[in-house]
Amino acid sequence: MKFTGLLTGLGLFKPLSKFGRAPYDESKDRFPGLYYAHFDAGRYLTLPEQFCNTLTGKDKTIYITNAAFDRCLQIYPRNEWKQLRRKVDNLPPMQEAAKYFIRRVIKSAQRTKVDQLGNITINKALTEGAGIDPETEVVIVGQTNRIEVWNKKQWKAVTDPANIEDKMLARDYGKLNQLPPHRDACAGTMKAALAARQA
Repeated sequence: MKFTGLLTGLGLFKPLSKFGRAPYDESKDRFPGLYYAHFDAGRYLTLPEQFCNTLTGKDKTIYITNAAFDRCLQIYPRNEWKQLRRKVDNLPPMQEAAKYFIRRVIKSAQRTKVDQLGNITINKALTEGAGIDPETEVVIVGQTNRIEVWNKKQWKAVTDPANIEDKMLARDYGKLNQLPPHRDACAGTMKAALAARQA
């Protein structure tokens, strides 16, 4: 999407080339793991216990919103949401990228609380935008400072190696300074993975 570069320039996204080879810091990986769950007819979703302990503060408040560019939901702890809001408040309000981000992410957010059993209720506008209908199986996956909730079928589609272009993957691996560094080597790795998957 054309706004990705603009939002990077505004400081909301970090370009891949800036990540470098910083050592892994386990303390910053607040939400490790991937879990399957059921979004029921009452619009309730039960969060994994492993996430609840980190996600909520004393008042159990969280913020649920649309992802900027993916068809999924994002759940922020209160302190992370406050940091994001501070960044957004410093954006030029007439900048197209800023307007898009504010409309898509900030203004669509739902403030809610996690109950003692780890349940949350998600409003219809958010779930419809993410393709999550009642009685749907979902994937709950941790990111560095937030949680994502995906329709299970959509998650499988976006993470299926068959849907990833070799050249795109090679380019981004190179920017991340990960192995394999060469495009041809990366393409070969991907093809080998696909062959093994299809065997």
